[in-house]
Amino acid sequence: YDDANRLLRRIDGRDQVTDYTYNDPGGRLTAVSYPATPSQNLTFGYDALGRRTAMTDAEGSHTYTYDDGGTLLSQTVTYNGLAAKTVSYGYHPNGSRASLTHPGDSLTYGYDAAGRLTSLDYGLGTASWDYLANGLLARQTLPNGAVTDSACDGANRLRELLNKDPSGDVLAAYGETRFLPTGDLASWTAAISGQATQSGTTGYVYDLQPALTEVGSIAGGMGLYGLATRLAQQVSATAVVQALAALLAALGECLATDALSGRV
Repeated sequence: YDDANRLLRRIDGRDQVTDYTYNDPGGRLTAVSYPATPSQNLTFGYDALGRRTAMTDAEGSHTYTYDDGGTLLSQTVTYNGLAAKTVSYGYHPNGSRASLTHPGDSLTYGYDAAGRLTSLDYGLGTASWDYLANGLLARQTLPNGAVTDSACDGANRLRELLNKDPSGDVLAAYGETRFLPTGDLASWTAAISGQATQSGTTGYVYDLQPALTEVGSIAGGMGLYGLATRLAQQVSATAVVQALAALLAALGECLATDALSGRV
């Protein structure tokens, strides 16, 4: 270390040496050197306000510009042998990002009165987000029209998640979530179009810690976990149905199964 208690040299357990240089009026780091592999050396530059304006490594250089408030306006990357590429940023008066421009495309951000992101316009189209009154996400719409809808219970816990294609058909539905009085997740159900083996109900059992001790899935059987939460035993799907039936009965729910497929 130097007199200012700044690290000057580090030698690791493999005798690899790293040197640090602070050749800046503000005492900021200006270089990181590797005597054994100089091609990996790094250098840094700063402006009078101490903001990093440049960084150079073996692959090329990065330069940065800022506004008077210190907000990043642009970053230019120049890789060895390639043309420079610049990414620029625009901001609203409140500091939220309004735009991002890079070679080949630009993005425009929209927000609601609460400052939540509601739209993103870019080359592929517009993505949008809608929110519930409590501020949680209610819907995401992608430029191709695909939609994800979510719903929460009175405790603001995720109750249902639906993925729909542009025509409105449900591709995957996750829901029927049930919780124990402690608030821990008891079970949830998945219905994935064309994926019967990945559909069904998954249930959870906890010990008094509470730590997860059992995970049951109609499709994949049940895993029993030991004290270190490592998988200790695999149980058949039939046993899973019985375990889930007992679990849901304790919650005052009914479990019905298909006699042929064993699916809930």
